[in-house]
Amino acid sequence: MTISLAILGLGTWGQRLVAAVNTGPRPSGLIRFTHAGLRDPAKYATVLRKYGLAHCAFEDLLGGDDVEAVVIATPHSQHFAQCKQALLAGKHVFCEKPLTMTSGQARELYELADRLGLVLAVGFNRRFLPAIAHLKRMIDEGELGTVINVEGNFSGAFGLSYSSDAWRASDTDAPGGGLTAMGIHVIDIFVHLLGPIESVQAQAFRRVEGVPIDDTVNVVVRFASGLPGYLTTMMATPWIWRLQIFGTEAWVQMRSDRALEVQWVVEANDRYLDRVPEVISFPPCDTEREELEAFGRALRGEERFPVEAHQVINGAFVMDSAIGAIRW
Repeated sequence: MTISLAILGLGTWGQRLVAAVNTGPRPSGLIRFTHAGLRDPAKYATVLRKYGLAHCAFEDLLGGDDVEAVVIATPHSQHFAQCKQALLAGKHVFCEKPLTMTSGQARELYELADRLGLVLAVGFNRRFLPAIAHLKRMIDEGELGTVINVEGNFSGAFGLSYSSDAWRASDTDAPGGGLTAMGIHVIDIFVHLLGPIESVQAQAFRRVEGVPIDDTVNVVVRFASGLPGYLTTMMATPWIWRLQIFGTEAWVQMRSDRALEVQWVVEANDRYLDRVPEVISFPPCDTEREELEAFGRALRGEERFPVEAHQVINGAFVMDSAIGAIRW
């Protein structure tokens, strides 16, 4: 039987989540969005018709039995209260990242979900890329040797189009420049691949006039294992995704969703400047559909949702610490 979901937040990303399972050549047979929690349905009349969604106020939605779970894709500062309200109403929750703005709030929500026997999932869609799964296996099986450093960069030109009244330009809804929009993806992948992070340093800059946020942010981290790493996120430059893991046997670089580049050590004194890295290619993947169907399988008790509570809480600690360092 198809699991009925409600969407809260029908902006660009909310619509992308709905489209991932409701439309296309092969709609999902596991889950389907049937409702939207809205205060102003007239604003989204076209979207509601396009995806076949019924609408009602969020509070009315939580009081009914029409949906089993709520998907939250609202501004970040609203997540904690909305997740808590949905859990207390007995609904499973899938929330877009970041789950909350602090690690304490994230821990509170997971403890509440556990007490109530409900599933709480966070939408880190890049976790579901085949390239990330392959890279995780390489690290776990020791193919890179001893990992000695990790670097990440997730940046784009989004900030160039933000107006001063946009919620993504708000220090309340989206503090830390691009951290909550893009950098948080890098943080999650760091934690997923290499374990918990225990210390954080950060600095932010406003290099571009007219962009209403810090457009450049650098974060230096130290993992519990002692491994060092750093990430950069910028909001006023062409799009880039780069993840690079350095080991004593090889380094691996990921510069797109569908490929890994691997450079192996041949001899200790070999400079190999002219040697082309090995390229491992992967098929396309609808990561939004993958994460939502994983949520559906978790609701059916078939598997645990792969983004675990301790990882989300640690990621929230990193983000919260970085934002605190920037504001200091």
